[in-house]
Amino acid sequence: MNTPKTLAIVAAFALTLGVIAAPSAAFATATGTVTVQLVKPSGAKLAVAGIDETMLYRHNGTVLWAHFAVSDGTGKATFPGAPAGVHLNLSTSSNSTYLSASKGGIVAKAGNSVSVKLSVAVGATIGGILTKTGGLPVPGATVALFNSHGNRVGLGTTSATGAYQIAPIRSGKYKVQFNSRAVTSLSPAATSMSWSYWKNSTSWTTATYVTVKQQTAYASASHPASINGFVSGQFVLTVDVNLTGNHGSADVLFVSQRKAENFVTKVDAAGTSFQSYLNAGKYRIAIIGAYDPIVGASPVYWYRGDLTGPTLSESKATWVSFGAANKTIYFEDQPPTF
Repeated sequence: MNTPKTLAIVAAFALTLGVIAAPSAAFATATGTVTVQLVKPSGAKLAVAGIDETMLYRHNGTVLWAHFAVSDGTGKATFPGAPAGVHLNLSTSSNSTYLSASKGGIVAKAGNSVSVKLSVAVGATIGGILTKTGGLPVPGATVALFNSHGNRVGLGTTSATGAYQIAPIRSGKYKVQFNSRAVTSLSPAATSMSWSYWKNSTSWTTATYVTVKQQTAYASASHPASINGFVSGQFVLTVDVNLTGNHGSADVLFVSQRKAENFVTKVDAAGTSFQSYLNAGKYRIAIIGAYDPIVGASPVYWYRGDLTGPTLSESKATWVSFGAANKTIYFEDQPPTF
């Protein structure tokens, strides 16, 4: 939780960087106090402490005044020195239970105190356990939440027991993607598994939406919708790299036709990628970070086909169909095309 002292330091730092402009001299005399009371959507008082709140005054896109406060045990926060006679914007930060909220058009009165109410809602929670198909937990995996527009709106990481929780979430329809693809080291033990979605689908188009509803009752903690997932190795795609440069520092990027399913792995010193478990589909493949002694930089080389020189243009890269069996492709050292 941010303390008033910490928030004051943040504000001072922002002023130093010029993110927030220094208040005008007029604010020194024409100011008032704004007291904010948190309420439930029903209008009843919400007595909850620790909600971070920010009040801003913007003019022509520039923040001229900002104040940070934290709600007390009664759900109140006070903003002294607010510029009077102008429209102020109030916002709260979300936490593990409450959704963020905002309110505009607040006007402080010179020399007086104004009271406003801000409605804050309890968010929903998605949680569960991620395991391999054999039942063993998958720790350190990423669980991503996508809305119906395909935008990622939540992210979580599984614990040592494979458990995860994403909160708070607004009511809506979501697809839950279980993803243990991240490779964090050059060790072969970092071999990852392919992604899957809730109900064990391996593609976005066939993934099942889960409908989430925010709580109407205000409990001390939200109760998660239990969405358990499974991941497993699918087909193995290996890239044999024969490019000039330091292969050990290079990455192999697999760009799926569905951007949410992109994949990155490493290349070892011998020029072979670590095994990459991928779901069936079409991918464009690139080598990133293979130092070119002529160019003197680290360009992105895109695959155009076996025994064919790479291209520096993604739009000219070949779509590789994959999924019927394990496959190896050969990235040859030829003059790249543009």
